[in-house]
Amino acid sequence: MKVPPLGRRDLRAFARAIHGHLRYNGEGPFPIMKMLEHVLPALYQDFEYEICSKDQLGIDHGMTYPDKHRILLREDVYEGACDGRGRDRYTVAHEISHLLLHEGLGVRLMREDVPHKAFEDSEWQANALAGEILMPYESIVNLDANAIASRYQVSLAAAKTQLRATHR
Repeated sequence: MKVPPLGRRDLRAFARAIHGHLRYNGEGPFPIMKMLEHVLPALYQDFEYEICSKDQLGIDHGMTYPDKHRILLREDVYEGACDGRGRDRYTVAHEISHLLLHEGLGVRLMREDVPHKAFEDSEWQANALAGEILMPYESIVNLDANAIASRYQVSLAAAKTQLRATHR
């Protein structure tokens, strides 16, 4: 879905603000579940998250309704994130990113014949912000993907993607 443009630098600065608010220094895994369970409810009085069964969400690992301040997470994803499983931590960060970035935008579906750039895409923005939150730019520039995955409790695929983004 097309949204107002946000580039990597904008998202990196947003992630730094989040890190500063939580006094996170980038030395270990970002406390994504603390953000979900404690920070967002303090930020939005009406915030709620719901743990749903696989039957309820099907193939979707999570869904976010930014204007309703609501996040749905599949039960296995929530449990995996609580247990430090990288892919699931990333999913939670991705859904939180939608909430923070896309509230009130009147997000609209793009017709396939109308091109838009990656930085105007809601999914790209949520993925990029999730990566910046979980793997701070300044902390990973001299690490390899395996070290990033281990230190920040993310998947190797996410670490490789974020590492490529440090060169932008």
